Amino acid sequence: MASAFSFLRGASLPETLVARAGALGMPALALTDYMSLAGVVRFQAACARHGIQPIVGFELAVADPVFGAPARPAQLVALAEDPTGYARLCRLLTDANLARPEAPVLHWRDLADEPEGLILLTGGREGTLVRLVLAGKRHAAREVVRRYRDAFGPSRVYVEVQHQRLPGNHSLLCQLAELAEEAGLRCVATNGVQHALRQDRIIYDLMTCTRLGITVDRPHAERPRNDEACLKSATEMATLFAECSWGSAALAITSEIANRCQLSLLKGTCTAPHVPLPAGKTPKSYLHALCEEGLTTRYAARTHAGRGVPSARSWSTSWRSSPGCSWRSSSSV
Repeated sequence: MASAFSFLRGASLPETLVARAGALGMPALALTDYMSLAGVVRFQAACARHGIQPIVGFELAVADPVFGAPARPAQLVALAEDPTGYARLCRLLTDANLARPEAPVLHWRDLADEPEGLILLTGGREGTLVRLVLAGKRHAAREVVRRYRDAFGPSRVYVEVQHQRLPGNHSLLCQLAELAEEAGLRCVATNGVQHALRQDRIIYDLMTCTRLGITVDRPHAERPRNDEACLKSATEMATLFAECSWGSAALAITSEIANRCQLSLLKGTCTAPHVPLPAGKTPKSYLHALCEEGLTTRYAARTHAGRGVPSARSWSTSWRSSPGCSWRSSSSV
């Protein structure tokens, strides 16, 4: 499920999605924003208010070697089973943003190096597996499934199946189920949620056009073709997959995954991390020095007096009596 924290890839706030899930009687809900964990605290807080178990993960943009370097990244989903998995997701996201801030991308080898604490879903129509199946590359798809299984283990990989009433959907689902069976993996039924209600498709479409830089009268393959990417009840999902012999099992797997993902980021108290400081420095004096250095680097062509660049003092932060535990911004910031 993508929220507005996917930034132009999701149309609803986490609180709106959770409220809708509560109205539908869902016991658990997963937030998997695109290359972002920014909304997870708000998501977990909303889930706590509605009595829903939160599942945390994100949709990864992965440079899959099967497509070659120039190809657009594939989209996989990684879920955190526990604090170890969440820390791993944070590290992957941080490294990707530091390496390529304008368009963060993960490399498959970086994801596969440390699978502990993670559950991998093969993704929707932008995932490597579905893209290969739709392109008729069955052998390559079979190799990809095996690569996922060998890297994460059969208990940590699920072939994701989505039924959004698109042309050729039934044939695609059957092929994905066959690939999963051949590799000794199981399917999990999801819905690729991008908005809370059906009528929110209009907002999602506008956001998609904005992200793509196109006008609303211009067709594009990434624009939504119907309103099926909304939150659906258990009855609606069961109806969608009723024609598949493995459908009920794929739906039941969602509960199994929910039971495995036990992660809470909501604590009664907040303990700030301990930051090592250079000898002879206090948190305030070290921050002041960093501000001076940053101003000099960023505004090297200017002078403080001649061009009105603020001094580091006006940018520094006032710390409370227990430095490192809590702080407030000064009124001059």
